[in-house]
Formats: sequence, structure tokens, C-alpha cells
Amino acid sequence: MPKFRTIAFIATTALTLIIVIVVIYSAIHNLTPDKKAELLFTFVSNIFGTIIGALLAYFIVLSQFKVQSDAETKKNRVDITFSFHEELISVEVSQARSETAKIFAVHITSSNLSEFYSSLSEDEKRPIRLVLSFFRRLQLAVEYSRIDEKIAVNLLSGEFIEWYHKWLDHLVPERWTTRVQIDKLNEWMKQSLSKAEYEQMKNDALESRHRLLAKANKDVVN
Repeated sequence: MPKFRTIAFIATTALTLIIVIVVIYSAIHNLTPDKKAELLFTFVSNIFGTIIGALLAYFIVLSQFKVQSDAETKKNRVDITFSFHEELISVEVSQARSETAKIFAVHITSSNLSEFYSSLSEDEKRPIRLVLSFFRRLQLAVEYSRIDEKIAVNLLSGEFIEWYHKWLDHLVPERWTTRVQIDKLNEWMKQSLSKAEYEQMKNDALESRHRLLAKANKDVVN
């Protein structure tokens, strides 16, 4: 849109100048040299004043348009960020996270999802796909600058880092496209948080995983 406005402005200005020049030339063709010089000076002064005024008005409008566009872009990013959070805590995704965590806990000693995913029923696969899809879409939103990064870190980092270090890093096969996306999201979260914050969240997730592993190994022995 700004590019179109610029082209339209230049074209209109050029056409106006051509018309004015033709009219002035026709008007002064039969005047005396003194009158021609006086009229030409007045014309040049006025035309430069008009052009400068038009340019100033154009750039003011363009500046206002950019400010408005930037404000709308920021608002859209904020809205999208809050929509991700609303989706995360929605009944559907909350239930999916709960069901997925139970399935992962049962198979916590597996090397990765490929060992047991194909044996799951469609009802069991659905929540897993939903959770993975959520984090994958979040990464794409980050990658394409569609969210407010500061708000996203505050609202979503805790949940993602827990899931990543407790389950996803251990169970999602490296050859899966989703794995590439969640690894990118983890790196982004790591860079966005302070080292102390990230390490604390990571350690809490790993401690929870180790307790589940210990329980699973104990049940196997018994």
C-alpha cells in the first residue's frame, strides 16, 4: 500500500507539472521579455512552494500511516499471543496434555515414540498430536514474528520447558519434522530467559522425570 501511494503521488505530481508548464508556455508566448521574466519567476517560486508543501503533506501522511500500521501490527501480535495462552489452558488442550502425560508416563522407559506410537489406538494418538501441534504452531508463530515475544515468554515458557525436558526431548524422534520445530522453540526460550530462570525450569522438569523413571523401574523390579 505505501509503495502504491508513492507511485500515485509521483505520477500525479508529474502530470500536474506538465499541464501547468503547457498552460504557462501558452500564456506567455506573446508577452514581452520583461513580462515573461517576471511571470516565469513568479511561476517558479509558486511551483516550488507547491511541490515542497505537497511533499511535506505526503510525508506527514506516510508517517502517520506507518505509526498506525505499527500499532495495528503490535496489537495483532499481542492478540495472537493471548490466543495461544487461551488455547493452552482451554478444556480441550488441558485434557489433551493430561492424557498425553499419562501415556508418556506409562512408556517413560522407551527410547522414543516410534517404539510404541503405532501400537496406540486412534483415541490415544489424538491428544499426543494435539499437544505436539500446539508447540509446533507456537514455534512457527515465533519464527515468523507473529507474536509478542515478551508476553509469550511470560505466559508460555514454563509449560513448554517442563514438557520439553520432561517428555519431548526424550520421546520425540529426531527424524520427525516436529522435533526440529520444538528444538528451535527450546533454543528460543533459552535465549529469551535468563540462564538462572531457564536452568531452574529445566532442573525442575528433569527432577520430575527422574522420579517417574525411578517409580517405573521399581515397578518393573517388583
